[in-house]
Amino acid sequence: MKKLITFDCYGTLIDTRPIDQEVAKIGNEHHRDGDKVSAIYTLNDARLMYAEPYISLDELIRSALERCDIMMGMDFMKNEYERILRVYKSLQPFPEVIDVLKELRQRDYQLVIMSNSCMSIMEHNLKALDNQIDEVILAEDVHAYKPQLTFFKQAAEQLNVKNREHCHVAQGYFEDIIPCTLLDWKKVWVNRENEKGIAAQQPYKEVQTLDQILPLFD
Repeated sequence: MKKLITFDCYGTLIDTRPIDQEVAKIGNEHHRDGDKVSAIYTLNDARLMYAEPYISLDELIRSALERCDIMMGMDFMKNEYERILRVYKSLQPFPEVIDVLKELRQRDYQLVIMSNSCMSIMEHNLKALDNQIDEVILAEDVHAYKPQLTFFKQAAEQLNVKNREHCHVAQGYFEDIIPCTLLDWKKVWVNRENEKGIAAQQPYKEVQTLDQILPLFD
């Protein structure tokens, strides 16, 4: 049986900064503080994902835009749904990612994405990753978003993690690293923003870019 690496997608493999940039741009186009509009969008995205009953990511995006209008007394964000959805679908990987995935496949690892996404968006992200991913497990499949343990437990069962050599690689500290600790998964934190971790979540390896994981996987 192949050795297994599971990956968080957004922020780990795929650069999501264009989302914040586009939301801010929309705010600026309407003579509002673009950075504030972007921050409110991010806040509502998190509230809908982590504190409310499950809805698919595409519907979550729509709801987050509508809530921006409500919270900031605006009436234009809800009309930008298709524009923002196109940004999600056109996201690109960080520069080093595809070469790393190709190398890991050559080393005979099975590569699986575990993502808070839905297939209508993820299918475009997978193409951007040059179709180097063997399998995906999505919030849409589980009807739960990370960091809910339901997501991780279903992935563990589906991938037979208990009986395999496995490591999870992720940028999301609270969404991924902490749940991995609770389930005693081996893990690597891709700390692209040079943040500070929590000692209680050790042990884990820490890297700043994905290419730095290659020495960890023979």
